[in-house]
Amino acid sequence: MHDEAFSGEHILVVDDDPNVLELMGEVIQQQGCKPLLASNPQEALALAEGEPFSLAFLDIELPGMTGLELTKQIKAKDPHLDVVIMTGYGTIDNAVRAIKVGVADFIRKPFSIEDVFMCIRRHRERQAFLERIRRAEQRYADLVQHAPMMIFSLKKDFALGFVNQACRTVLGYEPYEVVDREGWFLEQVVEGDRGRLEGHVREVFDGRLDTGFLECRLKHREGHILHCLVKPFVPARPLKVGRIKQLEGIAL
Repeated sequence: MHDEAFSGEHILVVDDDPNVLELMGEVIQQQGCKPLLASNPQEALALAEGEPFSLAFLDIELPGMTGLELTKQIKAKDPHLDVVIMTGYGTIDNAVRAIKVGVADFIRKPFSIEDVFMCIRRHRERQAFLERIRRAEQRYADLVQHAPMMIFSLKKDFALGFVNQACRTVLGYEPYEVVDREGWFLEQVVEGDRGRLEGHVREVFDGRLDTGFLECRLKHREGHILHCLVKPFVPARPLKVGRIKQLEGIAL
C-alpha cells in the first residue's frame, strides 16, 4: 500500500551495484513513486538538473566521490531534500560528517524491503510535519498582517524592521514606505511625547524596565493626531540583556 498524497513522487537512487538499483526501483514503484536510478554521481547530478525529487538514497562509496560529497552538492540546490545514506559499515566519524552535510537517515547493507519502506515512511512523516509547520506559520503571518492594531519590530535607531498592514489604516503609510528608515517611528510621535517614549524604549532595550503600555500621541500622514497606547517588549526568544537588537511592539 502507498500514500496517495505522495503518489508520483520522484525518488533518486545512486549506487554502482546494478542489483541494488533494480531492487530499489521495484520497491519505490510499489510505493507509488517514480524511481530515478543512477550508477554514479555524474548521472545523479544530471538527473537532479532535470527532475525534481524530495528523497534520495545514496551509497556512501561511489566512483569519483563519496555519497556524503554528493549529498552536499545536491542539497546545495535543494536544502529541503531528504537524503538516506546506504552503507555496509558505520563509523562515528561517518555519522558526524553525515549530520554536518544534512543526511536525514541511514540504511545498513544488506537491507530488506521493509528497511526501505521504513525509510520512505519516515521521510513522509518528516515532510508531513514540515508541511504542518509551514501552514501554521502561514496562518500566524496572516493573523499578524490582518490584525487591527499595528504590530511591529523596532530597532535601536527607531527604524521599523517590520510592520503589518495596519500601518496603512493607523498612520496612513504603506509598510514598504517606512521599513528600515532610521528614526522613522520616533518622528511620528508628537514632539511633546517624544522624549518620554524614547526613554521608555531605551530602558526596555537595556532591560531596566518591565514592559507596559505607554500613552502617547502619534501623527497621521494627513496631519491629524492619534491618541495611542504603545507597548514595546523584548522578543520571546531568550536573549542576553544588552544584546537585544530589536524589540517587538504593538500600537493601538
